[in-house]
Amino acid sequence: MLAFIQYFRALSLRRRDHNLTLVYDSFEQLSDNPFTHQLFASLKENFNLRLLQTQELLKRSVRVEDGQVVLVMSRLRNWHSLPGRSAEFFHRSKVFFYDQDPWEGYHDNATCRGVYEDIFEKVDPEAFLVTSPWWADYIRRQSGLPVHFVRMGILPKYCDQGISFGERAHKVGFQGTVHSHRMAFYDRVREQGIDVDILPKKPFFTFLREVQNIGVFIYGDQSALEMHGVPHPMHGLWGKCLTVAGRGCFVIRNYDLAHDGYAIDELPTVQTFKSEDEIPGLIRSILNRSDAENDRMIAKTISILRERNDWQSVAAFLREPSVQSQ
Repeated sequence: MLAFIQYFRALSLRRRDHNLTLVYDSFEQLSDNPFTHQLFASLKENFNLRLLQTQELLKRSVRVEDGQVVLVMSRLRNWHSLPGRSAEFFHRSKVFFYDQDPWEGYHDNATCRGVYEDIFEKVDPEAFLVTSPWWADYIRRQSGLPVHFVRMGILPKYCDQGISFGERAHKVGFQGTVHSHRMAFYDRVREQGIDVDILPKKPFFTFLREVQNIGVFIYGDQSALEMHGVPHPMHGLWGKCLTVAGRGCFVIRNYDLAHDGYAIDELPTVQTFKSEDEIPGLIRSILNRSDAENDRMIAKTISILRERNDWQSVAAFLREPSVQSQ
């Protein structure tokens, strides 16, 4: 493990024009996490990277250069411990915080309530980068903090059509963690006469391979949270949807107010529902088409996602924050 970490630290890619210090929690974030792994790969293509583990900042005063650009990718639950012994490191740097679960600072049962306000007071970052336009707007309105939307997605190198739609072993399915709200969702879908094959969660690269055996990937997070005692959608998690679509699946999921920020309407194989009563019709429309037509739609979606390269939005913001925030 140490050898891998030393390898990545040495991999500065000196041909890049921009430098970036990336603060992370563990090697797992860089190598195995479905989303931060892809973000790390995108950043490597855009910057000369200096890697720092969160624990290093907590235990000792870390070398600092005035005006250096820093992206904190540490998990939200670890923000409270910063700046540790490295206050000077943060105060002399241009610091950005990246978060793909911003609701964990604000919903009724949030595990990290107040962390955005706390870290802004202690560190005064340039901006928080979150993966939901709805939550970016909500936090700005609630707290007046500099919060901006960046996209998640799928890296072009992982985009792959897989086998023909008609050859998939699971016509309708899901693969991953089935939280209680998701199990309730699948129970309601089955009551509408639709069989959903549930596949167990697997490591990211195994998942990329196995999910290509699902024709229609379906999930719903419309009641995942509570806000002021009322069920509330996440208005996020589109990274899962786009990763699965980029591996050649049709995707059916709930509509939410992060939908437009990801330009979902331009992806022919991604369908959303506002009412669960719409689900049987959406599935029938897919299964009743010819395999050849479904394969053409899959190929078009993959071409769009490969060209869009949504993860690039993070690097674009870090390069030109003043332009991106206008």
